[in-house]
Formats: sequence, C-alpha cells, structure tokens
Amino acid sequence: HHLGLDWVPPELREDMGEIEAAQEKTLPRLVMPTDLKGSFHNHTILSDGVATLEQMAAAAMDMDWEFLGIADHSSLLKIGGRQIGADAEDMLEQGYQIRSLNELWSDGGKNFRLLHGAECDILADGTLDYDEETRRKLNHVVASVHQLPTWRARDEVENTEALIKAIEDPTMTILGHPTGRILQGRDGYEVDLHSVLEYMSEYNANGTLKAVELNASPYRLDLDWRLCKRAKELNVPVVINPDAHSIKGLGDIDYGVM
Repeated sequence: HHLGLDWVPPELREDMGEIEAAQEKTLPRLVMPTDLKGSFHNHTILSDGVATLEQMAAAAMDMDWEFLGIADHSSLLKIGGRQIGADAEDMLEQGYQIRSLNELWSDGGKNFRLLHGAECDILADGTLDYDEETRRKLNHVVASVHQLPTWRARDEVENTEALIKAIEDPTMTILGHPTGRILQGRDGYEVDLHSVLEYMSEYNANGTLKAVELNASPYRLDLDWRLCKRAKELNVPVVINPDAHSIKGLGDIDYGVM
C-alpha cells in the first residue's frame, strides 16, 4: 500500500514483470480450476488407459466439465515390443461410439459431450502416425514425441525442424508434452521451443488453431512455466491437459492450473 502497488499473488512473484504490472494496475487474474470446462488429452482402455469411455465421461461430468477430449495413442506406440496404440480401424470405431453417446446425452438434455481425438506419434522425420484420411475424421490431434532415444540422439536443429514439419500438417491441433521430459526421471530432447512457438504463432495469426499443451501430469509439467508466459505473449493457446489414464488421473488437471 505504501508503494502504491496492487497486491501480487505469490504465484506471480517470479521477477518476470509483476512489479511493473502492479504499478500499472494491470496484474492478470489468475486461472482457477473452476474456469476450466474440460480437457483434450485423455486415454481409455482402447490404448493404455484403465477406464472406459463411459467411466471417463461420468467422472468428467462429476467435475462439472462440459466436454472431455479423448486422445488414445495411435498405432505406432509400443512398450516392451507390445503394441499399446490403437489401429486406425479401432480408432474410427471409437468415433462411432462417441457419437452415439453424444446423441444420447443431447436427447436427454445433458450439457456434455465427448470430443474424439487421438494422440498421434510424431515420427523422426516430423510426419504423423495414421494416414491423413483417418486423422481428418478426428475432432483434434494431439501430436506427441514418444521415440525419445531417437530424438535425444539428435541435435536441437534437427529436432526443431521435425517439430515444425509436424505443426505444418493441417490435421495437427495440439503439440503434446513438448519436450518429453519426466521430472526427476529424464531430461527432454534438445529443441528450440522459442522458434516452435513463434512458428505456431504465425498459424494462429492467420486463423489456424495450433495450440501447445501444458501436460499437467505431476511427472511431466511440460510445457515449462516460463514458456507458458512466452506462448501467451505470442497468442499461442496453452491447453491444460491432465493426460489422464484413469478416472483419478483427471484430477491432475489441478497441477496444471497451479
């Protein structure tokens, strides 16, 4: 009060312009969990989740969400030599199930819907898993890197160019866990995310949605918080996703808000 500053919430005390904003009375209102009406990146038993569509939807409704995006893994993903991702045929069948459920809720006056997406692997050359015809039938595509040994063996320039190629794909909607890091587990691959965000900004300026994920899993928290600020400056939407593989996992959205 003595300094004529607006009170700065603890979350903003990072020496990143909050003092000036407090002087100018332009501090932003912090996002609250109740502001979120859904999320786009969640898994079911079709890939490596442990809950069905109906179970995940019921849990989302209990959270007062208006939508839940399903993004099961594409066919390329394997763990220990075992295929985890869904074949294109099974992925499209899931779309029929989602449409049936949405029609059921709509007829019953329920303000809720499932969005049918997929978490498509970004291949080493920047192309996306599944054929384009399959991807065009989805509501959204979360494009993510999972072949970490290949990406970590390359330099920043190669990885950045591959991500930019993935962004150029017309079906790509959201860049998932952008660095691939696991906190206290592994570093992410080398990439110039400033250049990636600037490139995504150009698409958004021209009316084409290209969003970046803040993966809210406490093991990831990826996008890094400092780059969230840069994304906002560039008008690149930041999508907070729990990357839930279970009903309980939906609650990880709170870590993303924090």
